[in-house]
Amino acid sequence: MDKAARRFASWVLGIHGIVLGLLVLIVIVASYEFYSNARRQALEQLKVRQELLAAQSARGVEGFYRTVVDTLAMEGRAEAAKVDIAPLIWEQLRGEATSLIVCDRSDRHLIRYFRDTPPTSAERRQAEQLARDAKPGVNDIYVVAQTPDRILLAAIPMTSIESRFLNDLNQPENMSSMLLDQRMHVVSAEDKTLVGADVTGEHVDPRVRQIAAEYMSKAQNNHTTREFSEAVKMRGVKLAPAMVTVQPLDLPDGKRWMLIVSSSLAEVDQVVGQFFRRAIIGASLVILAMSAVLVSTSTQMIRGRLRLERLQNDLLTRELTQAREIQLAWLPEKQEQSIHLDIAAMNRPASHISGDFYNWFELADGRTVIVVGDVTGHGLPAAFLMATTQLLVRMAMERIADPGGALRLVNRELCRHVFSGQFVTMIIVVLDDKKGTAEIATAGHPAPLVGSGGDFTALSLEPQLVLAIQDVDYVTQRFDLGPGTSMLLYTDGVTDVQDPSGERLQIEGLEKSLYGRFDSAKRLVDAATDAIEAFRLGREPADDLTLVAVQLEPVSSQRAPATADRLDTPLHAAKVNPAMTGP
Repeated sequence: MDKAARRFASWVLGIHGIVLGLLVLIVIVASYEFYSNARRQALEQLKVRQELLAAQSARGVEGFYRTVVDTLAMEGRAEAAKVDIAPLIWEQLRGEATSLIVCDRSDRHLIRYFRDTPPTSAERRQAEQLARDAKPGVNDIYVVAQTPDRILLAAIPMTSIESRFLNDLNQPENMSSMLLDQRMHVVSAEDKTLVGADVTGEHVDPRVRQIAAEYMSKAQNNHTTREFSEAVKMRGVKLAPAMVTVQPLDLPDGKRWMLIVSSSLAEVDQVVGQFFRRAIIGASLVILAMSAVLVSTSTQMIRGRLRLERLQNDLLTRELTQAREIQLAWLPEKQEQSIHLDIAAMNRPASHISGDFYNWFELADGRTVIVVGDVTGHGLPAAFLMATTQLLVRMAMERIADPGGALRLVNRELCRHVFSGQFVTMIIVVLDDKKGTAEIATAGHPAPLVGSGGDFTALSLEPQLVLAIQDVDYVTQRFDLGPGTSMLLYTDGVTDVQDPSGERLQIEGLEKSLYGRFDSAKRLVDAATDAIEAFRLGREPADDLTLVAVQLEPVSSQRAPATADRLDTPLHAAKVNPAMTGP
């Protein structure tokens, strides 16, 4: 998968991932809102029901207490009438009170003591003590009424109040009640270990103490409901998180009690959780379905793009292959027998299509023309410009047979066309092997290296402007070459080769890699190629590589044919074809 296909796949997956992420986010937010609303509604319903039960129970306790007080108050009216109705009062309270104590108001001595069974002397002493201080008991509450001469004290068992008003509140598993007297002591609770506890004590949860303080100071006159999301500790007992309703009881004798009704939040969360789990299951199914649709859609889009990319790649590969074949057709094949020169060449494109070109051919007077050029860029535009330039060079040289004049004609034609800022470097060498001379004209191309048994050095050429920039004159320079001279022409891709550290070969490095006499042009090309490979150590060249070697008079008695090694695929995947023979 190439970069474009990977970018498309990443884009498709990214868009679908964002859509899926938004869907998941929407589902999460919707589920949270559903859970919050459901829980809020459940708590609101629980609050209304609990406040109603607390109010009804509180009114019942108040009514029961008021009945006892009113019954005891009859003693005051009877005392004014000089009638003793204490026995009648006891009969009225029997079943609700466990005992009735009548004592003198002045000295608090016991006058009468009513109970279901005759009291013992010890019980009478307890009754006298109770009449004096009227301290509440653990299991009983005491209702007191006073007349001008007497004090009546009725002992009401807490079980009587619980059976009438509180047991129904404690019946459900998730609900409980607690009754506090005027001292904020627990007088009734579902958990009997809490009876007698002081809710204002230091070991009670501060939130509970605060509520008790508000009602003791009468700063709070109405009922209140609060949600305790965390457990509350009281007298070593850990009470589960609950919704608590506090209902004040204002009793006829001026006392203020508190009825506390609480409902566990666990049941609310359990009920709401069941609905929430169903909603999550439904949402998960929706997410899975949407995920399947998105995955299927993205897979089809990526596969379709890959098929299109493969088709386009196959088409482009065929076009590049055909273009390379056409390009190779422009390169010289085995020379005719009339060319008395040993020539070898190597061309390795950086991509499928090379921007470098070389050619050699004979003029009518028997001299040999060698052309090496480099078109900027790679690919098809460079190949088209290369083909055009080669055709123009051959026509110009066959017409005027002068390198400088031919470059001027070629440059003039190229300047008439726009090649998107492209230009061409070129060198034309006309060799006369009989006279041992070389006529050379260059258009911004590196000078060839020559050697005759020792060091290789670059010919001193005057620098000239590259082709396809502006109309200028080009100079032809003449050089005398001795017998056995070797000449190496190359493109700038050779000297620009880099090693793994980024250092370039440069012309000095190429010169140092060549020394001595070579018995054929092929050996010279191989030596230069080996030097390039040894220098780059596997680093891929960024430009095309082209070498053309000429042996004016081979050392061996048999002349070698002109050969050209070329690579038809990019450098990073190339294998050199066998040497092909020229025309």
